[in-house]
Amino acid sequence: MISDIAKAAAQLGDPPIRKRIGLSIALALGAAGAHVALLARREDRLAEIVTEIKTVGGTASAIPVALTQSGLA
Repeated sequence: MISDIAKAAAQLGDPPIRKRIGLSIALALGAAGAHVALLARREDRLAEIVTEIKTVGGTASAIPVALTQSGLA
């Protein structure tokens, strides 16, 4: 599976510098055929990333969460 992820990442080309490594990993996993579960606070950004993953042939679920809220840890 790791070699499949590396191949998928290479096929994405040399994307502009990403703010977060998680996005690059999510895109590579999606391109390799994995269903990606995304967790973040911003629903609008989650929707954008789901669209990006679909563009490379993957599937994803967006789950809005606020992990910094008191009492959730």
